[in-house]
Amino acid sequence: MTRKIYLDNAATSWPKPPVVIEAMSNFLKAVGCNPGRGGYECSLEAGREILKTRETVAGFFGSDSPENVVFSQNVTQALNFALYGLLRKGDHVITSDLEHNAVWRPLKTMEKKGLISLSVYPFSLTDFSEDKFLNLLTPQTRVVVVNHASNITGQIIPVTRVGAVLKERNPFFVVDTAQTAGSIPIDAPEAGIDVTAFTGHKGLLGPPGTGGMLLSERAARNIKPIIQGGTGSISDSEFQPDFLPDKMESGTPNTPGIIGLRKGIEYIQEKGIEQVEARKKILARELIKGFAQITGVKVIGVSGEDSVHTVSITVEGQDTGVLAHQLGEEGILVRSGLHCCPAGHRALQTFPGGTLRFSPGFFNTEEEIWSAIDILKRLVLENN
Repeated sequence: MTRKIYLDNAATSWPKPPVVIEAMSNFLKAVGCNPGRGGYECSLEAGREILKTRETVAGFFGSDSPENVVFSQNVTQALNFALYGLLRKGDHVITSDLEHNAVWRPLKTMEKKGLISLSVYPFSLTDFSEDKFLNLLTPQTRVVVVNHASNITGQIIPVTRVGAVLKERNPFFVVDTAQTAGSIPIDAPEAGIDVTAFTGHKGLLGPPGTGGMLLSERAARNIKPIIQGGTGSISDSEFQPDFLPDKMESGTPNTPGIIGLRKGIEYIQEKGIEQVEARKKILARELIKGFAQITGVKVIGVSGEDSVHTVSITVEGQDTGVLAHQLGEEGILVRSGLHCCPAGHRALQTFPGGTLRFSPGFFNTEEEIWSAIDILKRLVLENN
């Protein structure tokens, strides 16, 4: 394989901006200490770097409360922290039919154990009805959790409208921004979001192993820690601190990764988030234009202004897994299958075979897109 055209940015973004790599390397070379575990300068410097990232993340999501930014390994861990930390036995949860397993599996597990009851709103139908959504709310509804955009089709769920429906009501509003953070401006307080769960390695252009959540004040007061241990604070106490971020962060943090996350966000801010997404949408539109020229190819779900830059297809009479492998041998890197979202594929009627997913990133070019289209067209013809 002589070339490498990477079109799987919905899984993880690549390449990373050089500033991300440089900042992580510089920390490991020049600082390298554990934050909050020593009074010496390099430990203090590590702590300052983490605080800077909290401030950057909070501001990026419209908040002035950096202490309410909790770091985790990824958005999956953050969502588990949120769901297990906020839900109590007997609670009712509303979610969507387009959820990733990061939400679906914890909720289905709790439902199976009889801890919660669950209602599912069909966002796959695309036409959001405030009245139908309101009908799902009960006095026991404690959490509403939705994916900001489908990782299968890129369809954007109208979280601002959902937040408006929930205004003046009790449920905590949890939003999975794995596919939108870094592409769509998100003002969490304005949208009424209580938990903004994010991952560093996708649209935020940071390294793997980074993510977290921004909590509203009421979520911060009510959430319970899932992991307990050393925090570098009030070490004389036998119990977990009751203040953020320490309450939710135990053990040594991924300091170089957190610094890399900040540099990824700063890179996006420098370029302009609207310009970053506009670039990716141009590439997605080119994909859709090209797919329309290939017999048997069907684009799944919505496209255009109501979606981000992810495009999924099926090809009549052909296995998407085989096509993904053949494309890989040609240097075109895409993802096939269920994308950790079986509920979404059932709703979209693409289960169990799934789809072939193309997700361009900021660093792709139009030439790469058309090269991928041409190769797919040739493979489809050869396979028939």
